[in-house]
This record gives sequence, C-alpha cells and structure tokens, in this order.
Amino acid sequence: MSEEQQANNICAPPVEPQEAVPGPSREEEEEDSSSDPPPSLQTKMFQDWDHPEKVLEGLNRLRLSNTLCDVILCCEGQDFSCHRAVLASVSSYFEDLFTSDTVESTQERLTISGLEAQTIGMMVNYVYTSGVSLSTDNVQALLAASTLWNVTAVGKACCDSMEKEMLLERPAVTPWRRR
Repeated sequence: MSEEQQANNICAPPVEPQEAVPGPSREEEEEDSSSDPPPSLQTKMFQDWDHPEKVLEGLNRLRLSNTLCDVILCCEGQDFSCHRAVLASVSSYFEDLFTSDTVESTQERLTISGLEAQTIGMMVNYVYTSGVSLSTDNVQALLAASTLWNVTAVGKACCDSMEKEMLLERPAVTPWRRR
C-alpha cells in the first residue's frame, strides 16, 4: 500500500510485507475443518450502549426543528409535528393507523379528539424522550391517552402513581378495641 493510501485509511495499520507460509494440504484442511477459524476470520460484536439514547435525542431534535416530520397531530388548535415511524414504533394504535388501508393512513394532518392538547403534547414528548411528568392533575388524562394509544409503560406508571396516591390519602385504620 502506498503512503498516500495509508494516509487516507487512518483505521488500517501499516501493512508490512510478510513471507509466504505454506498452507495445510487438502487432507489437513479436511481434518481441521471442525476447528475455530483463524483469528483473522473471527468476529467480535461491538455494542454501543449509548446508541438508543443518542437515537432518541436525535429524533427529538429533528421533531423540535420540524425536520423530516411527516405527520401533524392536531388538537384544540395546536399542532404537533411528528414522524410516523417514531409514533408507530412506540404505539400500536399509530402502527395500525399508519399501515392500514384507510384515508387517515396517508393524511398529513390528523385530528385527535377525546384528549386535551396538553395531554397529547405530554404523550408526544414521552414518545420522543421516554419520560413524562406525572401529577395528580394529569395522571388520569395520561392514563386515558396511554390506553387509547396503547402505550403500556405510561399506562402502568399512571396506575402505579394513582395506587400510591390512594394509599397516601387513605385514613389510618385504628384497630377496634373492646372495653
């Protein structure tokens, strides 16, 4: 490899000339066919554990800049630009809607009824960030939205939150005493 080729290929180590080494005979190859491949043919899996978070951050950045968005959710006069693939990847409701043979599957603007715009905004934010802020003021609306959109993680979080709230509000029970 020339110096120019090596300079353009920064990941490749310099190639040193090597002596030719005689390989095994055909009989030796057949006998050795069950062994591991030579180290140069072995593979090693690389896993970037930050990749899912980076992808989600990138998709949210694209959404917030209205880049490559292909659907707008409309509710109460507010528009929420989104990516069909992102919505469908998190919600089977949207997956079914966007892959069906209906007029809605190809519409650029979809009117969402039965939910408040604030709730839709929180659900869209969850879809793109994996986080949603639950409070006593919004938990029931988020439960309704997560049920409609079939986003089970949010639904479970809402149920857990309401259960904890009910336990905290329950008056302390004092045992009955006989006199």
